[in-house]
Amino acid sequence: LERDAETLRISVTDRGVGIPAFLVDRVFEPGFTTKQPGEGGAGLTVVRKVAQEVFGGTVSVKSTEGVGTTFTVSLPIPPQRGLALS
Repeated sequence: LERDAETLRISVTDRGVGIPAFLVDRVFEPGFTTKQPGEGGAGLTVVRKVAQEVFGGTVSVKSTEGVGTTFTVSLPIPPQRGLALS
């Protein structure tokens, strides 16, 4: 968790197998999954949609095969909350 000016960033990192480079751009596509049928969901699609449409933020992913993956949610800090987070 970090604050950069008027943005709050929440990052989650794992040290798993990573996402193959050719799939990284697809992880937010509706219905996309690398899991077996019935095991996956629309989680990342929903997270990105809520971050963008409800909060005016972004969700990004950085991944390296064999090293791990980091997802970062960046949300603007509402002006009325800016001083409270200082």
